[in-house]
Amino acid sequence: MHRIAATAVVAIAAALAALPAVAGPVPDPPVYFGATMQQRSYASCTPANACSVAFSPVAAGHQMMVTDVSCDAQVFSSTFYVVQSLLRLTSAGGGSSGRAAYLTPIQMASTAGIKHYRLSEPVKLVVNAGETPQLSIALNGTASTVMLDCTLTASVR
Repeated sequence: MHRIAATAVVAIAAALAALPAVAGPVPDPPVYFGATMQQRSYASCTPANACSVAFSPVAAGHQMMVTDVSCDAQVFSSTFYVVQSLLRLTSAGGGSSGRAAYLTPIQMASTAGIKHYRLSEPVKLVVNAGETPQLSIALNGTASTVMLDCTLTASVR
C-alpha cells in the first residue's frame, strides 16, 4: 500500500513540475519594507485539475530568499480535493530550475460544494536573477473552478 501511495505522490509531483509557466493575471506590484519584499498574486482556473499563480521575476543583478508563502485556495467541487502544492522556480524560458518547496494544504472548511484550503508555511528558497517563483496546486480530479490568492514574502539583495 505504501509503495502505491509513494508512486502516486511522485507522479503528482512530476505533473506539477511539468506545468507550463503561468500565463494569466499579472501579480500585484511588490511592496518593499527595507530589504523585505511582499507580493500578492491570484488566479481563477476554470475547469481545472491544477492551478498556478506566478510572482514577479527577480531583476538582473539581484537575488532573493523566499521566507514565507501563504495561500487561500477554493475548490468548487464536492468530490475533488487538493492533493499536492508546490512552490517552484521557472527560468526566463519557462523551464524549471529544479529547486522547489512543498507546502501542506489544510482543508479549513467545506460549504455548499466549495472546499476552502489554507497553505501557509515558512520556507527557505533562494531565487536567482531571471527566475520566477510560481505556486501550483493539483487536484485528484477536475473541479469546475479553482481560485488561488497567494502572498509571498522574501528578503532581497
